Amino acid sequence: MKSAVETVVRERKRRLEEEKTRSRWPRRLRYRRLAQLRYFAHNSKVQRLGQGHGDVHIAKREHIKQPCHAAFVDKDGKANYVCTDRSRHAGVEGSGVPDLKAERATKRAEKKLLREAHSTRFRAVGEALRNHAFTHEEAVAHVLTLWMSEAKPAVCEVAAELLGLVVAKEGASGQPRRR
Repeated sequence: MKSAVETVVRERKRRLEEEKTRSRWPRRLRYRRLAQLRYFAHNSKVQRLGQGHGDVHIAKREHIKQPCHAAFVDKDGKANYVCTDRSRHAGVEGSGVPDLKAERATKRAEKKLLREAHSTRFRAVGEALRNHAFTHEEAVAHVLTLWMSEAKPAVCEVAAELLGLVVAKEGASGQPRRR
């Protein structure tokens, strides 16, 4: 019985607080029905305004002029101000919203440079083989050494065993050699 009474009292207080909060809102402020949410996913378009991790770091008085400004009432009846389209603030200095398009473009450019470098190395090794600068086995050993230096240790051990190579331990120099 006591628990039921406390629940009713708590709900009435929350409703009164919500009505008080809503009465102070400007007419142009959009009300969003997000009362069940306590947090927003990191990739959500809607994010809180504030200085916390994942929040849009823009002052409420500056953000209120934006069309993406909105608010909701939380379970305690308090107003929570949110940005309904955080991508509008992407890349803006101090907003806390990363410019994902620019980051993806940078990664694409890096991958393109790596592909071009690989192509150049491939042509150089092919030219050296055609000119007999080194033998076919030396070229294969060189390519395998490069590949194995970037591989995970477990993959490296299996590959060395399959190819019949002895791989130098970490810190030791030298090429893989046949057993």
